[in-house]
Amino acid sequence: MDQSTVAPRRGLGYVAAVLAACLYWTLAFNQRLFAAALQGRAVDEPAAWALGLAIAALLVGVHLALLALVAGQRSLKPLLIALTTVGALVAHYVQAFHVVIDPSMLRNALRTDWAEARELLSPRLALDMLLYAALPVALLLALRIDDTRSGGWRLVKQRLALLALAIGLIAAALAWQFSALAPLVRQQRELRYLATPINALWAAT
Repeated sequence: MDQSTVAPRRGLGYVAAVLAACLYWTLAFNQRLFAAALQGRAVDEPAAWALGLAIAALLVGVHLALLALVAGQRSLKPLLIALTTVGALVAHYVQAFHVVIDPSMLRNALRTDWAEARELLSPRLALDMLLYAALPVALLLALRIDDTRSGGWRLVKQRLALLALAIGLIAAALAWQFSALAPLVRQQRELRYLATPINALWAAT
């Protein structure tokens, strides 16, 4: 077959890939966080929607900042794959067993022997990993992230732009809903350990 007739793989820009990943993690992996933060609030209450949007902006901003700081020219796609896989696994156990991923929980998990760990394997885990990890990872592998190949100053500018966007999102969310977020953080400190997948990274450090 003539190579000229083979359709090239679709490309995705560095900024678009990072934004898409952060939005996906926020919506797919943080259902328990949103449920806990909005508990007792009516679905049709405008204040509940405002608080939910502010929390979503904070989650996107935090993960954007993380990727802007550590995701370089060659590490972006492996990092997205790893965090998506870890995030799906963490979200499953957070949702299924109502646990928080803090350093003590991670230490206990690492000390668990194989006989005990097998009890945690289930068809629901397999389904969650298929839907929330395998399919997104397969899509990511099928896409070509174009901008990372250019490297140099262009990539630096894109990372700085993402970092500025992250800071802007976090600042805007705090300024907009500080009166609702401040008591929430004081009264429900465990919420910070529900923010996935950054909770797993925090616990591991």
